[in-house]
Amino acid sequence: MKNNYYSIGEVCKICHISSSSLRYYDRAGIIKADHINAETGYRYYSEEVLLKIPILYFLQQQGFSLKEIGEILYRDNLVLLREALEKKRAELAERIRRNELRKNTVSSWIELLRERDRVFSLPECPVSCQYFERLDVIPVKPSDFPGRSFRNLLVNTSTVTDFPDDEINTIGALYLYYPRGDLEDLSTLQLFTKTQNSHLDRISLGGFSAVSCYHRGSFDRIPETVAKMRGWAEEHRFRLRGDLLERSVVDCWSTSEEDQWLMSLYMPVTEEP
Repeated sequence: MKNNYYSIGEVCKICHISSSSLRYYDRAGIIKADHINAETGYRYYSEEVLLKIPILYFLQQQGFSLKEIGEILYRDNLVLLREALEKKRAELAERIRRNELRKNTVSSWIELLRERDRVFSLPECPVSCQYFERLDVIPVKPSDFPGRSFRNLLVNTSTVTDFPDDEINTIGALYLYYPRGDLEDLSTLQLFTKTQNSHLDRISLGGFSAVSCYHRGSFDRIPETVAKMRGWAEEHRFRLRGDLLERSVVDCWSTSEEDQWLMSLYMPVTEEP
């Protein structure tokens, strides 16, 4: 220390800050030297400036920008300080909300992979009749272009472009509904997904009993599983409505290896024995 001023080396040692960081904050106007020696160009800092460095570190840890920090460090009005803190609290709360939605989306994807592992651990996929719970979903408009296929319907541009930024937050599987039960007829195919955003318009899907079965493998072999389901329905005297719902559990969103894909199929019934 010289004449109640601290050199850069002394400041770095006392405040545990690198000389490059101190110079950076100096250039940014956040931590300014109180005195510059005209002959040597050496910078010196007062004790008052030193005391601002821990506050700077603390504010950085709370997510304040350098511009915000500069305004706070040299602001003596407590009302304005409280307003700045309340604004940051609101920003952090919104960030937490959005990250929680993202976490839920990622968690739901993990659950789909776990479901796939459970099903693939079984020797076969039996057919059964079960109740498909009613879901609140949002429709997704399939992209319409020449050469449209099942694969590029799954990786659908609309699912990531038709909603406001950071407000998609879909959760769980993609649902494909074939009104006529024809897997080759993509012209009438309807896509649905679940979302965590309450302000988006939703429709109801499900709420029916259905002949159900998992399908393991590529989409091209789904007709084999459908034929097995139809045979089971006829044997157990279930009358099918004619439509078909597919819940895509693991598909090209997760892997390009089609033999690792998993779908659950539902053929609604109109009458039970």
